[in-house]
Amino acid sequence: MKIILSPQARPDRLVLFKEGDKLVFNGESALVRDFLCVEEHDHPWIAGPVIEIDGEIQVQIILPHGPDAPETTRFPDPITVAVDGQVALPSYGRNGSDT
Repeated sequence: MKIILSPQARPDRLVLFKEGDKLVFNGESALVRDFLCVEEHDHPWIAGPVIEIDGEIQVQIILPHGPDAPETTRFPDPITVAVDGQVALPSYGRNGSDT
């Protein structure tokens, strides 16, 4: 699964897990395949269309960050997740701070 991050300055945080074709956003799971080819949806963390290319699901999700977020958070690289478990996301603020 490829996760494309869409950074947004906002006060909430995101803890993300991958479980097969499911993503768990702050404890709430979503079967990502349910969003394939859906033009519009109201999922609070999925930022765009979900597509499948050569058998790999690609999903764009919101990445919240603080006002002092480092450049690697504000301009993140896509993440390829091959195993289940917690997804390592860029830090919310500078040096992992909460501000």
